[in-house]
Amino acid sequence: VDTDEVMLVIQMQTIVGRLYLLLSKMCLATGKPLTSLQYLCSCRQECKKQIGLLRAIGKCHDIPLESSLEQNDDLQAMCYEEMSAAFASTGIRRKAEDYAILAVLKRRILHSN
Repeated sequence: VDTDEVMLVIQMQTIVGRLYLLLSKMCLATGKPLTSLQYLCSCRQECKKQIGLLRAIGKCHDIPLESSLEQNDDLQAMCYEEMSAAFASTGIRRKAEDYAILAVLKRRILHSN
């Protein structure tokens, strides 16, 4: 397996996740919180797929993946923050609070490493 090809696939997955996040922000800004939540769920799924890929690659190959893992964690934290905002704008306070807490916990983990 070529390291450059692996890194390209990882970068592409990150771009897809960030696109979903951007689309969700646009939907939220235009008053479409439910559509925003759909994009955020897709963003979260991309993050999960990427984590699985990174773990599989890390077990099989000697490729430095630390920065990719950090980027993925950061993207997940942003996704949780946006989910909190989207749920708040739909009036579902409990979910908004839950995702706000998840975002804070994710950020603390990121900054403790």
